Formats: sequence, structure tokens, C-alpha cells
Amino acid sequence: MTTQRFFVGSYTHPLPHAPQAQGRGVYGLSLDPETGQLSPAQLLAELPQPSFLAAHPSLPVLYAVSEVQQGQLSAARAAPDGTLERLGQQSTQGDSPVHVRVDALGRWALAVNYVSGVSVLAYPLEENGQPGPCAARAQHHGHGPNRQRQGEPHPHSVTPAPDARHAYVADLGTDEVVTYDLAAGSLLTRLGTLHLPPGSGPRHLAFDAAGTLAFLTLELSGSVAAIRRDPPRGSLDLLGVFPARPADAAGRSSPAEVLVSGRFVYLSNRGQDSTPSSLSVFGINPESGVLEPVQHLLLPDRTPRSCAFSPDGAWLLVANQDSSSITVLERDSASGELELRDTFDCPTPTSVCFLP
Repeated sequence: MTTQRFFVGSYTHPLPHAPQAQGRGVYGLSLDPETGQLSPAQLLAELPQPSFLAAHPSLPVLYAVSEVQQGQLSAARAAPDGTLERLGQQSTQGDSPVHVRVDALGRWALAVNYVSGVSVLAYPLEENGQPGPCAARAQHHGHGPNRQRQGEPHPHSVTPAPDARHAYVADLGTDEVVTYDLAAGSLLTRLGTLHLPPGSGPRHLAFDAAGTLAFLTLELSGSVAAIRRDPPRGSLDLLGVFPARPADAAGRSSPAEVLVSGRFVYLSNRGQDSTPSSLSVFGINPESGVLEPVQHLLLPDRTPRSCAFSPDGAWLLVANQDSSSITVLERDSASGELELRDTFDCPTPTSVCFLP
């Protein structure tokens, strides 16, 4: 069986939340799908702070946002030999873009700026995946009760629904998830807002395959929200909020990534102070959509910022920002449980991305 190529973004310059930055840009690695072994990380593109990566749904094209002042969205085509061929770059019209996604039809690349400037942007994609100039933008307003973290809007992610009809922006600063239209005639028209508990800090959102259930990490409250979506209208309803870790777990947690695979939801928990890092696995109740704990697995490495499943769903790869490593875990598709296999070096990884 051939190896599976994937890409990793990294922090290249120190930030308050990444003081030990050692990366130089975007790296390429390969996963052996039989053993879980990774090849050594190879630098493919020198970019400043490529903190989040995304894949085109049908083309071998990779997108990256550079988390810097005067942020940039970059696109590159993955060549058969594993190298990256630059396609183009667009301004994000603001500072510190932290997330990028492409809709399921390959029409739009969507990005958000965390610090300032335009909150949400949509870029049309050409047939080869190259992004054109921004075609629509939207602005967030407001704040939350946490004066240190929520003094202004902080859009942290933008997630297109699986049917590509709507996009959802989780705003850590305003405790909201905003629904936007992705129709060509009303691109990024605001359709509605889901209000989360004050001070909870929405971060990342992930849908089930049907696009009717979504799960949202709440970074500031250390929890995860279960949400029901009405696909025709795009509206969201909050089903419940659940602790990201067991009630008897010591210390505080800062959930980061959320993934949905089959009947299970996976969360990465960044430990704070002396709290160990961990992964949490939940089962999805098919009738109510609420979450039922399955597993809480402590990790030996620090700050599991991002994670991604291999294309076959058999392996979970976790980017440990402050340990400069990638942890590989094997997944039991029937029980949903994870088993730690090995850890591999990779400088200050922030995002893991497989191409189709």
C-alpha cells in the first residue's frame, strides 16, 4: 500500500501563545497506512506563520493563511513528486488570519481575520484552484464579558456546510456563530446568529456527514456544544453544552480542534499550567444529538493545537505546537477509541492537512 502524503503548517516567529516558534513554513510528510510511521518532515514552502491549512475538495491544491499583520492567503498545487508549485496569493485585508476553508463544490475559499480588519472574506476559485480577488466580505461587531480575551470580535474559524449552501463563522470575541449565505447572488449575506453562553469563546466547528449536526469547541469555558442545523434555512439550534474533559480531571483545559468521524466526535485539549494535554472522544446519540463520553486519553506532548484523520479514517495525527512533534494514534472505527502509537519530530506544527 502506498504512503499517504500530508502537509503541516507551522509557527515561524514567536507569538505570546507560541513563544518557542521553530518552524520555517509548510512541511510535507508521508504516513504509512499499515504501520502508522511518518517520514521525516521536509520543508516545502517558506511562508511566514502559515498557521492554518486547507485542501481543495477535488484538486491537489493547498491553501494557507499567514497569521501576521497584513495577512495573506496563499495557494499552491501539489506536484506528483510531492513538491509545492505556487499558484497565487491574496490579501486578507486585515491582521492575523487564523482559518481558511474551501466549500465542497470548490467555488470559494473562505478566510477570517482574528485581530482586525475585515472579519470574513470569500475568494472565487478558478478552474485550477487559484484564488481570485476577494468577491465578498462581512464585518463582525460586539464583545463578550471576558475583558482580556473578548474586548472585540475575534472570528476564529469559518466552516462551510457539507452541502455548500451556507458558511458558519465562530467568533470567540462575541460568543456567537454567524450563518452566512454562499449563494452566488447573496454571497456572505448574514442569515442568522446562534448565541452561545457568555464568556464561552467559540473556536472551531465541525459537521457530521449529513450536515444536520454540528459540534463546536468553546475555548474559554473548556467545553463543547452540540448544535442542530436546518439545511434548507441554514439556521442553528443549541442542543446542549458538555465538558470537554471528565468532571474529575484536574486543572483547566483549552479545547482547540474538533473532528467528526462516523458516530464519534474528537476534541484536542491543550493543557494549561500543570494540566496535561489530552484527547476526548464522544459518541453521538443518533436521536438527540447530545454527546456521550467514550474515552479521555492523556497525551505525552504539549499543546495539541490541530489534528486530522488519515483519508481512510484509521489514523489520527495530532500537531503538538509546543513539543514540536506530531503524535500518531490508531483508531478503532467500531468503538471510536484511540490508541497511542508513536510521536515524530516536526517544528512548531499548527495545522495538519491531507489532500484529496
